[in-house]
Amino acid sequence: MRRQRPWLGVVSPVRFVPLAEEASLIEEIGFWVMGEVCDQIARWQAPGHHYSVSFEVSATQLRSDHFVHHVQLALEVIESTLIDNLETAGEHLQRSRRSGVRLALDDFGTGYSSLSHQQQLPIGSFKIDRAFIRGLGRDEGAVAVVNSIIVRGHALGKTVVAGGVENEEKAQLLRIWRCDQAQGQC
Repeated sequence: MRRQRPWLGVVSPVRFVPLAEEASLIEEIGFWVMGEVCDQIARWQAPGHHYSVSFEVSATQLRSDHFVHHVQLALEVIESTLIDNLETAGEHLQRSRRSGVRLALDDFGTGYSSLSHQQQLPIGSFKIDRAFIRGLGRDEGAVAVVNSIIVRGHALGKTVVAGGVENEEKAQLLRIWRCDQAQGQC
């Protein structure tokens, strides 16, 4: 979600989500965004076309008891949001998973990527952080990290998604490594 303002340009969620959480508006905004996206997908839907949509959720949303009851989608969770209360968040994620929600670990590789979390949490996919994808082709460290995340994800039975794929060269490299999905503007 982005907001276009003439005097500010494009305002990123990085700037407004913390304010929305402080003002206790994040759940209301989150449900509104999910509804709008689902309505748009329904308008785009045509025979033979299928869309996959995921939403990043905040720690505040995960702690909400009624959140799970309202959501039947795919959710992206940043692992650092789970650390505050791993047991409660894990229970909510388990209930979400049982009700059919697909769960992804977002910004994978940048936080607390604990092997036990990756194995125990009901996460179906890893989304490789765009910072690593950006480094492909010019940084051997990024190449090693991305390739190892893909191998680890597959070994754990997870789908692996690369975020921030901006050119065909990177997309081709990810295909060679058998990355399952890519997001970006290629």
